[in-house]
Amino acid sequence: MLKKLMITTASLALLTSAAVAQAPDQVQPSPPAATVAKAQVITEQKPDQLLASKFKGTNESYRYTVAHWCATEARFRNHLKKIKKEDAAKLISLENMLVRITQQDVVYRRYLAPDHRSYVPDFGVYIRVQGTNGVSEYRSRDSWAYQRATSFQPMIPPIAIPT
Repeated sequence: MLKKLMITTASLALLTSAAVAQAPDQVQPSPPAATVAKAQVITEQKPDQLLASKFKGTNESYRYTVAHWCATEARFRNHLKKIKKEDAAKLISLENMLVRITQQDVVYRRYLAPDHRSYVPDFGVYIRVQGTNGVSEYRSRDSWAYQRATSFQPMIPPIAIPT
């Protein structure tokens, strides 16, 4: 009895999904012209466009990248360390780095060659992210987190032994 019930339920679900898939799309009525003129929503991003956002504290715009999203995620946040503005002046901005790298550079791994224009120095790039108090912070890749993630042996930080 249970077997018949399961087979009947599965076949009804299959028939219903096929019928829904073949149903014609319903056209939604277009909104009035006044509403369309006010709406400034970007529904798709063109290949030559970069997504922009603004810092809440300063209202300054910046290009929002995957690295900025990673700074908001707890699982990736450990790989980005806070740095001072003076230290960031010695590094290359991520926005400036992205302009120099093409998809072909990534495919052929040219970004690893120190003599190529798309070379990305390890731990030599920084980003500005929104801080918790509304002020922008500078972040760079954390070498200690990178060593922990890529090593097979546990890395133990040096401990100062009192004498």
